[in-house]
Amino acid sequence: MESAILNSGRAESILRMRKSESWDMTGAVCASFVLGFIGKIGVKVRYFFIKVCTLTGIITLVIFQNLYAFYAVSFLLGFSRSGRLQMYGPAVKEISGCQDASPYYAISPLITMPFTAFLPVLMGLMLDSLYMLKAGSYRIGFLALAAVVAATFIPFFLLRFDEML
Repeated sequence: MESAILNSGRAESILRMRKSESWDMTGAVCASFVLGFIGKIGVKVRYFFIKVCTLTGIITLVIFQNLYAFYAVSFLLGFSRSGRLQMYGPAVKEISGCQDASPYYAISPLITMPFTAFLPVLMGLMLDSLYMLKAGSYRIGFLALAAVVAATFIPFFLLRFDEML
């Protein structure tokens, strides 16, 4: 009897995870569809929209703690991830000034390594140090991530996207 209850809890957890993944993929498909048809709108406006979706998703995760909000966040972050992937190639070409930016694609993981390695470690240390706040420590962590995303608006406004796409 107890194993049946445990298994049903595990099945429910797996089902929630799959629904979250499907919302993430739905957001990615919508981004490809919507941003692909916004050819008349400038690249800077599209990228701004992607940044706003990311920031909205993180703030929604902090404010609302229910399953439907989590699905909405999954959709928004999937949308922004797919949109960033569409914008990455033209942005690399614009920043590098080269028509063939293959070397920049090759070294980009090394350039982003401080963010991809340092940020999760920093968040883990923060969660460990604020363990007494329980779920509140996660809210603080997500607010810190929202501040990092908001700080990325500064270099965004300094970049020229005139001739891209």
